[in-house]
Amino acid sequence: MPEIISDQQFIEFYDENIDKIYRFIYFRAPGKQEAQDLASEVFLKAWQYIADGNEVENLRALLYQVARNALTDYYRDKNRRALSLDEVRTADDPKQNLVENPESIIKVIDDNLGLERIKKALKNIKEEYQEVIILRYLNDYSLQEVAELMDKSYGAVRVLVNRSLRALKRELL
Repeated sequence: MPEIISDQQFIEFYDENIDKIYRFIYFRAPGKQEAQDLASEVFLKAWQYIADGNEVENLRALLYQVARNALTDYYRDKNRRALSLDEVRTADDPKQNLVENPESIIKVIDDNLGLERIKKALKNIKEEYQEVIILRYLNDYSLQEVAELMDKSYGAVRVLVNRSLRALKRELL
């Protein structure tokens, strides 16, 4: 039987899971800001769902379902505008002067190229493959946990992980 979740329990759950939900979204969203906004929206919607008196058996599974829906809604919205080059930042700290610190720009470029390469490769494989790779390897869930989050059997997830890795490897080569 589902239990009622208190405000404090939800806050603790948020602290434990925000990074994983962000990563799940980041590799499927166009940028950091969008991923941050969507991750915040996921927790807000989950909290509203609980506050409305709905019972939740697996809060983590609910979060990932809300995240999937948020991504779907994001890409369905045709009114997204393109970012201008002035809005794009190459560093987490916009105040950092990359011109005066060449070591910083080299690190930022190296980090971003590797991350962007993986992100691009992920976007070129099936959505289900993306999801299983992010859950298993980026969020470090066990195969059993991934099976629960994706509502699949353990064996199906094991096969899905192998197929996903082969597809990602083909994209990266």
